[in-house]
Amino acid sequence: MKNKFIASLASIGVLLSALVFFNIMSTNSDAASLPRDCDNNSIIYCGATTPDELKKFYKTNKTGDLPTLYSHYGISGSMINGVSSDNLGEVHKDGRITLKGKVVATGAKSIGRQDVYKPSSPVKIGGKTYYEHEPKSTFAVESIKAWIFLDNDGKFIGAILTSCGNPVRGNPTPVPSFSCDALAASKLSREEYQFNAKGSAKNGATITGYTFDFGDGKTQDSSTASVKHTYAKAGTYTAKVTINVKVDGKTKTATSAKCTVPVTVAPAPTYSCDALTAGKITFNKYNLVAKASAANGATITGYTFDFGDGKTQNSATNTAQHTYEKAGSYTAKVSVTVKVDGQTKTVTGDKCQVTVKVDQPTYKCDALNVRTLSQTDRTYAYDLSYTVTNGATLKSVDYNFGDGQTKTGVTPEGAKNVTHTYAAAGTYKTVATLHFTVEGATKDVNCEASVTTSPDMCPLIPSIPKNDERCAPCQVPGKENLPKDSPDCYEHCIVPGKEQLPKDSPDCYENCTVPGKEHLPANSPDCKENCTVPGKEDLPKNSPDCVETPSTPETPQTPTELPKTGATDFIFGGLGVSALVAAGYYFVASRRSLANMLGR
Repeated sequence: MKNKFIASLASIGVLLSALVFFNIMSTNSDAASLPRDCDNNSIIYCGATTPDELKKFYKTNKTGDLPTLYSHYGISGSMINGVSSDNLGEVHKDGRITLKGKVVATGAKSIGRQDVYKPSSPVKIGGKTYYEHEPKSTFAVESIKAWIFLDNDGKFIGAILTSCGNPVRGNPTPVPSFSCDALAASKLSREEYQFNAKGSAKNGATITGYTFDFGDGKTQDSSTASVKHTYAKAGTYTAKVTINVKVDGKTKTATSAKCTVPVTVAPAPTYSCDALTAGKITFNKYNLVAKASAANGATITGYTFDFGDGKTQNSATNTAQHTYEKAGSYTAKVSVTVKVDGQTKTVTGDKCQVTVKVDQPTYKCDALNVRTLSQTDRTYAYDLSYTVTNGATLKSVDYNFGDGQTKTGVTPEGAKNVTHTYAAAGTYKTVATLHFTVEGATKDVNCEASVTTSPDMCPLIPSIPKNDERCAPCQVPGKENLPKDSPDCYEHCIVPGKEQLPKDSPDCYENCTVPGKEHLPANSPDCKENCTVPGKEDLPKNSPDCVETPSTPETPQTPTELPKTGATDFIFGGLGVSALVAAGYYFVASRRSLANMLGR
């Protein structure tokens, strides 16, 4: 009897502890208490049953393949970072995928790491092989919770099973959609327009009608997509249309920026001459361009140009060209002919006149310069420069070299390459006579230059005396033929490819040959190939530390230790009291005797 009492006390203690334990565990959220698959077939070992777990495992990516796997199923990192309890749905054994009780996809298939279920299909992703199965082959229950991902229109993208992290694909269930796609306005008259709307509805959505807002305070409901409207006043209006749609027994509306169109109702007919501009073609030839406007029924039929020199021209277009015979200042005008309500009217104004200035021709010789080609045989070149404007042209040039020799009839093009050799040393005056054509007449202008040939002239700079200090040669070896003040009198850089630089240039150095570092000197401490191992790019390529750190397999997550006042301590506390009471009995009794006693 005593033994039975002790056993009864122990049983009561175990029962009380168990009741408290399961009461505590029942307070966990649905997601946190979901089942987990802790096996090698799981994409995430033991799964991810809360949004925070899924985000954490994706970020740490201990297996190294989560982004590649999920991206293959259309699930991006931003989707996972935005996951919440609203994404929690179910994948069913019959292949349905549901979210909040609504079927978003059918024909579900998931993949795992092991070929443990039959039938299966191998799938290559990111260079690795995984195995795809249908839920009816792998699910031991009717459904498993999953994180469901949809696009902005509510269309299914992919899912991730909470128990194992395995991605799921399926055939998206068509989502009802509708939109207002366009609104066009066609002008029937100055104040009347026809409006044509365009909308679309599919997957169960049906357009039932259109509501037009004409922007002038008037609206119209129509069962068709086309209506007409007459505006009472001139002005600019914004017309828009809203389509009415029936979806799942409910009436919804849709509009968009494409279903808005501006409408301008013009006022009474207007016309005006707005501007006249003159563009110079040559010194005495101009292109005149008129600008006029006619609206709301008025039509321009022609233009009359008055050039201000006693001559006029009628034109069907707004442009005219005119050549003035004499220099001077002229006032050009234009009149615009307009047809309004069957009548012809003419309009002009101050804006439709412009001053045209025809300048006098300009012609002159600017300079005749001499260059020494050879001091030894006294050969020189002559460079001629001149100015001609406003119709003046250079016809030809005659040269008198001052030593009894001449060259006549030289063309403007030939004047660029005139040379002469003097037979004897001395000082000579060369005269170039330029023959200009000006308004049909020939005008002559002279240019002069003095040449002194002497054996005492500087061989480096023939235009200065030999004893001039500027005649000193360059001291750089190989450049003695240059004057000392020549800009090319310097030692060149000897680095291949940089010979055009001075020897003391800061860029005169050999460059680094490491790809991507060619801008560095060859002796730079940074002229080296860097390590390509991620996270070790600052090391040299030949560094002993330039190796990948072996990855460590993911260790299953150890459940967090319950508080000392938690369910486990409470159970063992209850058991402790009972155990003290029945200790002697358990010490001498067999397990079968105890079981028999507790069963009574």
